[in-house]
Amino acid sequence: MADLFFHQTLVQILGAAFAASLTNVDVWSSGYEEYSVGGLLHGILSPAKGFGSFLTVLLSLSVSANVAPTLYSFSLNFQVIFPPLHYLPRPVFSLIASAILVPLSIVGKTRFYLNLVNFLGIIGYWVGCFGATVLMEHLVIRKGKWERYDAAVWDKPRQLPIGLAALLASAGSFGLIWAALRLMSFTRG
Repeated sequence: MADLFFHQTLVQILGAAFAASLTNVDVWSSGYEEYSVGGLLHGILSPAKGFGSFLTVLLSLSVSANVAPTLYSFSLNFQVIFPPLHYLPRPVFSLIASAILVPLSIVGKTRFYLNLVNFLGIIGYWVGCFGATVLMEHLVIRKGKWERYDAAVWDKPRQLPIGLAALLASAGSFGLIWAALRLMSFTRG
């Protein structure tokens, strides 16, 4: 955990420093205005000439490495949500996810950064709601005892509790999520 925290903190501090310096360096500013974050990164790496271009290409190719686990997770979760489909191979679901992802990317490319920030805001608020619900169930309902979970019935919906309180808590929190997003993200652009 500390290792992950250190690397994420370092990258976020570097990102904040580059964003704060953006208006002071013409190459960075013009790159950002024309190509968003990719242009900024290219402007930062441009003093290294050919090697900087090579690093920019490597950074752009790293997007595929970050998307691959997401596609795998989509495939796995889809099979968990719809058990009759777990006989289909996972690459089929990856192809379906790609078929959804490519048109959305084409449509969102003109405002990619703004769309990304808004989407990450939604995810952040949702994770807070989901995390609070799961934590409250574990600590309050199950008294923090792992043995109160019946792992033998995790894939038998008829034997699981309905979870109406958790569902209502999650659904109710979306009013707060909408208000926070309305205030923060969606009032821009």
